[in-house]
Amino acid sequence: MGRRRKSSVTSEERDQWLDEFEKEGNITKISNAAGRDIRTVKKYIEIAETERETKRVRRDFLLGRLELHHEDLLGEVRRLQGTLAPSAEFQRLEPADAHEKMLHDAFVEHIRRQPIFNVMARWESAVQDYTNFREKLKENLELEEKGLVDGLPRDSLFEWSPKVASVQEFQSANNFDYTKEKQSPEGTNIHILWASTWLTKEYVDESMFDSILEAHKKLRSFATEQVSELRPLHSELASLATKITDQLEAFLMRRLVPARCQYCPL
Repeated sequence: MGRRRKSSVTSEERDQWLDEFEKEGNITKISNAAGRDIRTVKKYIEIAETERETKRVRRDFLLGRLELHHEDLLGEVRRLQGTLAPSAEFQRLEPADAHEKMLHDAFVEHIRRQPIFNVMARWESAVQDYTNFREKLKENLELEEKGLVDGLPRDSLFEWSPKVASVQEFQSANNFDYTKEKQSPEGTNIHILWASTWLTKEYVDESMFDSILEAHKKLRSFATEQVSELRPLHSELASLATKITDQLEAFLMRRLVPARCQYCPL
């Protein structure tokens, strides 16, 4: 009758031998307890050591890459904070640059199940509404201005609509008075100034002062009516910006953006 062949050494068995060897350092004792040749035990302990070290190196490498990935994500958090700063114009959170967009998409994937995700989605929608309304406002003001300056020396006037729209939207236009600057003390040619901006690009006769003011005031009045529809959007965007930045600050404090994305190394 032939000799009975011993079963193959399993990975669990060799890991157990390695644990016992690291604890006691006695291969003979392990060999006797396992009923295995001491050379076999030594061989598989070495194999287990190599596997364990390989796993440790790979884990440390991936952890390092994961740390770098989160540093990239926190960089995106800081970029978003700058986009939402009170001094910044209302604009979309998604960047135009292709590389930055990839990082932004990764961040969005991370926060998809977080409350901030829905708030950011509403921001994007509100900014689009705001942009569309401002485009419409620009067209309406340009059309209104065209009619108001009919009969005035148009070639001597700057375009008023952009400044009027900006002032009426963001400031109290009543704080700005009209002033005129004469070309010479005894002359009748003047420039007209409003809100730190020249209404005239060339000197005009002083007799046109009242007519120009009347046209400009009517444009301001028209703009005020139009801009009133922007107020609710202003309030909503300011509120959304606060909610988003509060959560972004929490990510920075934790030095971690929760969950995973397709680029996570682990």
